[in-house]
Amino acid sequence: MKKAFPDDDVRPKKFGVAMADVVQVVVTNTGLKIPPIVYDRKTGESVTKSDIMKARNYKTVHNTDYIIIVTEKGIKDNSLTEEREGILLVHPRIVVDIARRIRSFLIEISKQTQSNKGRQSKQAKLYGYFTSTEYYREIKETSEIKEKLDQLQKKEEDYHKNTWKRRKEFVTEWYEINKKNEEVVSDITQDDQMGNEGQDESKEDGDNPSS
Repeated sequence: MKKAFPDDDVRPKKFGVAMADVVQVVVTNTGLKIPPIVYDRKTGESVTKSDIMKARNYKTVHNTDYIIIVTEKGIKDNSLTEEREGILLVHPRIVVDIARRIRSFLIEISKQTQSNKGRQSKQAKLYGYFTSTEYYREIKETSEIKEKLDQLQKKEEDYHKNTWKRRKEFVTEWYEINKKNEEVVSDITQDDQMGNEGQDESKEDGDNPSS
């Protein structure tokens, strides 16, 4: 979250303190701090009623209505988002995108002077959109596109790896053939040299008067 929102005040959980795992205090471009977005991470197979009650209590602890439980396996029907008793459950894959939209919403609200009723209405619409089939379909489509891009990238990388491997094999074969030819030529020239040396020795022996 610190990397995704460098302008905000992102605070991790303090040991021994009853608080959420991460508190993101939203900071506007004018330096104004507005109600935070709070995250609670759940790694289990499900999100229990106790987890929901704990998250709802964070509304009082952190003085905010924007609580997100980040869970990979706790959302029903293998969805990416779910609203449960006023608490938003979000898959880790899209939590940054959800947070970015909520942050924009909070900054926009901070610029306006509206009644609490108007704010609650917008909050309800926001949650409604994030849990709608339309939003889920768009997220699913973008996930599928990303998966296709990843597969394409992998195929391209594999192609280059195979090309480099084949090129290396060809160079090795070329080197081995040249080496073999050089050895054959070297053996032949050495035999010629040895034959010439033998002839020279025979000549010398024939010219020697003592023979």
